[in-house]
Amino acid sequence: YERLLALYPDRAENHAALYQLARAYWETGRTDEAVARLTQLRAKYPRSAYAAEAAFRLGEHAVATRDFLQAVESFQKAQSGSDPALAESAGYQLGWAYLNLQEYRQAADAFVSVLDASVRRASPGGAAGGRGPAATFSLAQFSEPDAVFVSEVIKALLELGVFMSELAAFDDLV
Repeated sequence: YERLLALYPDRAENHAALYQLARAYWETGRTDEAVARLTQLRAKYPRSAYAAEAAFRLGEHAVATRDFLQAVESFQKAQSGSDPALAESAGYQLGWAYLNLQEYRQAADAFVSVLDASVRRASPGGAAGGRGPAATFSLAQFSEPDAVFVSEVIKALLELGVFMSELAAFDDLV
């Protein structure tokens, strides 16, 4: 991939080579080089089929380096891709990035958006399956991997709620 990019720097298909090179770097522990290639891909080919995935990987790297502002930006970009599963994963990670920034309302909004999207995707008639606001929610409507993911989102919302309640109680004491 390095040779291909060096020999043909203006080739229209280089976005794919950049992505594959970044993956190879990532898999071999050459994280800085992977991040550089993913960043290059996002800058030079913002409409690439790989752009959302690149943004997601950059967000993961930002979380690992505790750069949560960069993580928020990257996960927001990752949500704009055409893959609903990637967008939901990016939304989930966005919620945690906001939580680490102590932006609790944005964290809650991110988690609720993911939950809404997951339920809409699992229910052909919409969030309530077309049955109105009193419709029942059940993890049984999801595949096993999706049910695990939705459970994790619900746990994150519950943890956020507990944390916010404890924070409010602390504020009342002070």
